[in-house]
Amino acid sequence: MVAKPDLAGMVIAAAVMAFGNGLGAGVNMTIGADLSPAVGRPRFLGIWAIFNNGGKLGGPTLLSLIITVTTLRFGVLFPGLLAFLGAVWILIWARQVGLPGRRRP
Repeated sequence: MVAKPDLAGMVIAAAVMAFGNGLGAGVNMTIGADLSPAVGRPRFLGIWAIFNNGGKLGGPTLLSLIITVTTLRFGVLFPGLLAFLGAVWILIWARQVGLPGRRRP
């Protein structure tokens, strides 16, 4: 059975997506600010933002290409696989790059 869309559902969906987008963008720019050097910080953050925006453009483009070349099932699973690989990459590189971690008392 297909649910009938209504205004309340649309507002809730938009609010949840906006909240997630805000968290993602905020975390990304906070990490960029943490990693930026004291000298040349605006230039570094500008380049950081360019890569961030490139990912926003390239992600849907890559996903469309993957769905076109493979199957819809793989296209649905691919972002999850990519997110998992990204989390592993962050776990490996976070300490080497110098991202702050949890401190034990």
